[in-house]
Amino acid sequence: MNFDTKYLIRWGIPGWVFIMLISLPILFLYHDELLKFKIDISKTLGLFVSLAFFGVTIGYIMQQIHFSNRWSKNKQIIDEAARMTNAVEEHVKGVSLHEWGEGDHHKDYYVFEYVWHRGLLKLKDAAQRDYIADRYRHILSTIHSLGTLRVSLVISIVINFVTLIKYNFDSYLNQTLNPNMYIFNLVIFLIYFGLIGWLFKVVSKGYEHYSANLNAFQGYFLNELINWNTFKENEQLQENDDADEIEPSY
Repeated sequence: MNFDTKYLIRWGIPGWVFIMLISLPILFLYHDELLKFKIDISKTLGLFVSLAFFGVTIGYIMQQIHFSNRWSKNKQIIDEAARMTNAVEEHVKGVSLHEWGEGDHHKDYYVFEYVWHRGLLKLKDAAQRDYIADRYRHILSTIHSLGTLRVSLVISIVINFVTLIKYNFDSYLNQTLNPNMYIFNLVIFLIYFGLIGWLFKVVSKGYEHYSANLNAFQGYFLNELINWNTFKENEQLQENDDADEIEPSY
């Protein structure tokens, strides 16, 4: 997959989902008014093309909202991964004057990422290094995609709520509206809200799963990368202890 296609899908899907979720209630509640407009096939196709590009733009903005809200401000973003790494403070002090865990979680994150990438660069096996890097990139990309989709769902709920308020206001002013039709439309709209909420719950479960998976993956591998010599020394000591415990046979 080339660069353009990859980012087109990553930004396009949340934007297109957002456009679809806010358009369906409008088409359902105001279909009588919309049918009054004359439909031109060429203009309709142009509208769909414009919405496709507009969806990518919206998706990109939503990804920035997700990144700013979830990653840049969340001080616990690397805490779980750091807890899986033995003596992480010592390694941080070895590469930076920054005091680990002193409140500046941005610097904690930057130094932690540096230690992580430095450990990868020290791997002599290129295939192993590429596997770890590709796996890390895949999980991180999935987290961003699901996080952006969550932003899309939340904003669509807000806009649909505004649409519902407008519909109630218009229904109040429309004296010819059938009360039964109003109740039917209202029930369908509430079910639609529930569907979006269910989608948000499903996406959130995936988001939490991949977030925990990334912390575990990065934490365990970083622990092995930066403490490899310690592991080897412990294994050697264990082998020596086992050898001493073996009684000689005569």
